[in-house]
Amino acid sequence: MRDFDDDADGDLDPLGPSEDDLERFGDAFVLCASCGKAMFDQATVCPYCGFIAPGTSRTPWWVIIAALVALVAMFMLVF
Repeated sequence: MRDFDDDADGDLDPLGPSEDDLERFGDAFVLCASCGKAMFDQATVCPYCGFIAPGTSRTPWWVIIAALVALVAMFMLVF
């Protein structure tokens, strides 16, 4: 457990990570490849411009349509 009084400078958020954690795990932000603004490193979409981070996948549109058609067909068979 972290002692909240160990930061004499007052530059760390008392509820945030400790200096040791920041050194061990690095910064929690990366720059968006599209707009260049800082975003969380685990975000899949930039909250500023909507750019989809590389390495993340979206559900193809045809999968969504196929699922909707299947649901409508099942609904029609039941009723």
